Amino acid sequence: MRTTLLGLGLLACSALAGCGAVKTAPDADLQAAVRDASYTLSVRSDNPGLDALLYPMAVAELAPLLPIGTSAPVSGEVQVLFSTTQTLSDPSVGFGVDAAVGTWGTGPNAGAGGASGGPRAYLNGSLLVVVKDSAGRQLWFASCKHEGRFSLAATHEEVARICFQRIARKLGADLKKAGIAPAKRPAP
Repeated sequence: MRTTLLGLGLLACSALAGCGAVKTAPDADLQAAVRDASYTLSVRSDNPGLDALLYPMAVAELAPLLPIGTSAPVSGEVQVLFSTTQTLSDPSVGFGVDAAVGTWGTGPNAGAGGASGGPRAYLNGSLLVVVKDSAGRQLWFASCKHEGRFSLAATHEEVARICFQRIARKLGADLKKAGIAPAKRPAP
């Protein structure tokens, strides 16, 4: 029972550790970003087939926080850039709960050290969100690096969704810290 709970705990931690810290600009001008503003949204990825899937994700996560597509005159653009790389793990290194339990000297693979039989493919991802005014001046940005090695996300869409959610949480926290209560706006 204890091994099962420990294994589930490790699995939960590995799922949460998939996305590194969200980094933002230290000198963000969030007051200017939301004051009487309306932004267009552009989404680009290294896989053009993903753009149609990423656009609704961006709207769902960012439109409640930023004035995207509102009736105010267009005052800038929210740019979203997404890329992924597929990487193979080192086949000599064990991954997963069985490997972790095996290294502690218990479980079915204790003698073998829990190493997997071959390399595992995983997706690393990077999402960048930039808010620019009409002159092209950067008002706010955030980037999220997703480490697929420690994540359960197996598709490009899952990686993007995780990163969008992390960036939206960070934007919400930054808005709150700046004393701005984001108005819930209807999606464009």
